[in-house]
Amino acid sequence: MAPFRLMTWNVEKLLRVGDQGGPTTQAQLDAKLASLAQVIDTQQPDVLALQEIGHPDMLAALQHQLAHQLPHHQLSAHPDQRGIRVALLSRLP
Repeated sequence: MAPFRLMTWNVEKLLRVGDQGGPTTQAQLDAKLASLAQVIDTQQPDVLALQEIGHPDMLAALQHQLAHQLPHHQLSAHPDQRGIRVALLSRLP
């Protein structure tokens, strides 16, 4: 039986540049995305649960950074009052 890897991570306000509480420069956002992707790529989860995702573009930006592809995703449709959501990424449909 093949091992199954599940990972969960509060990514602490993955927000767009200029969003309240988000990075102030594109360089800061790029560094955060690269750092998150490096850890995820190292762990190579089959399923990844994420907390504190801002705008849906941020989930897409993170997926784009990943060498370890997690192409299937679900993002909560109802953000909290801050615009923050949870997301689920998966290697499998």
